[in-house]
Amino acid sequence: MLFLKLGDYEGVMTMLDRTEEINEDKKIFMRVLVTSDPRSPYFSASDVRVYADTLTNLFPDSPYAVQASVVAGLMEKYAQSAAEAEQLSVKLSELNDNLTGKDMENNSLKEAAEEYQHINSELRKENERLSAQERRLRRELTDMRARLEAIKEIDLQIKQSREGGRE
Repeated sequence: MLFLKLGDYEGVMTMLDRTEEINEDKKIFMRVLVTSDPRSPYFSASDVRVYADTLTNLFPDSPYAVQASVVAGLMEKYAQSAAEAEQLSVKLSELNDNLTGKDMENNSLKEAAEEYQHINSELRKENERLSAQERRLRRELTDMRARLEAIKEIDLQIKQSREGGRE
């Protein structure tokens, strides 16, 4: 049919509804073809099965009955494949969302790690500064103790010399 070759699915369906010149089994088979083409606005795996079953039941000896059954079988496989593809697409989308979430989490952890490394570096610097200050203060304290001991020694000598001079 020229309409079918041109992709005029609506024209084919209209012609099938109006013409009396085509045998009924051929009309049903043409409906099978129109509804089995994914480009057709009438595309429907369930309609293909209905038309194929109708053709087989009403015209079991028709040369189109076997072809319609084959097309219906292929459409069932197509529908299963499409359903599997949809499930895989959903799974892939979920995995992508999960991966995106993990990437975001990973980036957040990276940022936190970098921040902690920066804080750790600052704390090390502060620790080194405080350790140096502590060493300096210990030296000063040791120095002051030594001076204090010297002052005590001098004070003791002065005290002894005063006491010695009174005798």
